[in-house]
Amino acid sequence: MNVEGMPDNPEEILTKGYIEGVEPPLPASTETTAKDKAAWAVKIYPVINLLEANGITWEWVNDASIQEARMYDKQINIRGNLYQALILVDISTIQLKTAESISELAKKGMKFITIGGLPVRQPSFLSWEVNDKLTKQLIEEAIKQKNSKHIQDLNEVTNSVKKLYKPVKFNGYYTFTRQIVRDMDDGSRIQFIWNKSSDWQHVSLTLDKKYKNASWINAETSTIIHVDDLKNVQYVIPPYSSIILFAGIKTSIADNLLNKPEPSVYKAKEVFNINRWDVQTGSISVKDTSLFDWRENERFKFSSQEGIYKSFFQLDEIDPGVAYVIDLGKVYFTAEVIINDKPVGHRIYAPYSLEITNFLKKGKNTIEVRVTPGQLNGFIGEAAHGNKLYNAFKGKQNNLMSAGLVGPVYILKH
Repeated sequence: MNVEGMPDNPEEILTKGYIEGVEPPLPASTETTAKDKAAWAVKIYPVINLLEANGITWEWVNDASIQEARMYDKQINIRGNLYQALILVDISTIQLKTAESISELAKKGMKFITIGGLPVRQPSFLSWEVNDKLTKQLIEEAIKQKNSKHIQDLNEVTNSVKKLYKPVKFNGYYTFTRQIVRDMDDGSRIQFIWNKSSDWQHVSLTLDKKYKNASWINAETSTIIHVDDLKNVQYVIPPYSSIILFAGIKTSIADNLLNKPEPSVYKAKEVFNINRWDVQTGSISVKDTSLFDWRENERFKFSSQEGIYKSFFQLDEIDPGVAYVIDLGKVYFTAEVIINDKPVGHRIYAPYSLEITNFLKKGKNTIEVRVTPGQLNGFIGEAAHGNKLYNAFKGKQNNLMSAGLVGPVYILKH
């Protein structure tokens, strides 16, 4: 997230639709970002990332919103939306009416945090000397109030943030998260938590005592898992995936909508690694090979056709009551899994894992994985081979994308 004209937050992903490590590096930007906004971004993004890592959601706020703000039950009410605190980060200019509103709100108990430089002027040229001085005075009055604090470094920010009331408290410093929170009319909470990293991530939460029940809602699988222990609320989020926490006060989710936890690859026990494959795409094939990224292979690098991977594995025993899962590791970009000639399912994004318990048999099991890559490499190949219809991709051999099943592929039991 950023504002117009600011550089990207280095901790955000997909800000330009770009996947690092999969696609070639982006070309140098030709945009000219204003120096003052770039300098401000260096100061504001660490604060934003600190808030996120501590489980605190935030929103940008403008002059008009601050001028409309009112105090309600020790919170800032802006058009019906409630906030705990107002944070200004190294802002030198602010509207006079905004400074007046901040001063008034601070006197009424608003939590007001200023970081770095304070506003010392307003943007209007009308009576600017008088109004600049008044703006500075109003902000200085505001930071002298009981619930205000002027701080200089991130360590102090962390201490101030920890004092904010958090109905759902992170029990760790989670740099991999981004969240959106909505409080319902009865006080119940819906909290969307996104894992923006490429790793499995564990979250541990402490819920306020006002919540009487809680559930995890998985929008991808349409499953709802009840939380049995409200004092120990935990979840493991797959790479680049999300989960929704529902914490109820008067409202609860009906029992007939609840599901049992699904088996996952996280902390599952490895049965074996399938590391030798026959691979074919179009007229190109290779036998008994380890897995590889197509863009790094001379024969495969210009292919955009479906890749067909075949192998087998031996199961001498199938443990009763145990769930078996296949984890394909890295896949570029979609995968269909077939075991013993029976279709298991498709995956179009990480984690590329599927439960395969009901498809296994004792003895030799065959496996086929059909992978659909992107089309870019094929276009670049056409241009490299002289097809004039693809001249726009001529000389782009260094821009190839990752393709194929890269793995590693494991059979696991849970």
